[in-house]
Amino acid sequence: QTCALPIYKLTRKPGSRQWLVDDIYLQQKKKGMDEPITKSVTETMDLLITVREFLDGWQTGGREDVLAITTPELRAILADLSPTHLQQLTTHVLGKRSKRSTFRPDARIEDDRAVVILPRSAGKLIVELNLEDDQWLVNDVAVESRDKEEQVRSARGMAQILNATAGFLTAYHVNDH
Repeated sequence: QTCALPIYKLTRKPGSRQWLVDDIYLQQKKKGMDEPITKSVTETMDLLITVREFLDGWQTGGREDVLAITTPELRAILADLSPTHLQQLTTHVLGKRSKRSTFRPDARIEDDRAVVILPRSAGKLIVELNLEDDQWLVNDVAVESRDKEEQVRSARGMAQILNATAGFLTAYHVNDH
């Protein structure tokens, strides 16, 4: 992937002849692409702030913190989980973060969808986000790991399985076969 020189968006300071940098746009061109992708630094920073909030919310936050940064579709699925199952899911998805690890995401933005890849101690965390009403929200999370037990193809899918299993066990417990 190659980056062209940055493009600066300038605005005139009100009541002055001075110019201010309003935003910076970076272009990325990847192999196989006809046209480069141009994204503003502001948009990229908004995305990365959301990812940081996601990590904090899913690692130490309560139920509301977890649900607040998800799309309505994912929120509906996660909201049906019991508090115990929600905590187990978020703990499993985030796994153990190495004390030496730094926040070095690889963000790929296309229109109103983004994928952010974060390194983990034994693999990577893949966060899929959607832009809804000018706010980035987590739509799904996956974990690729060298340890098979840590892998998660889809947190959304895992939550659906947990909900279905809990529903079955509840029905079975009350003899609703």
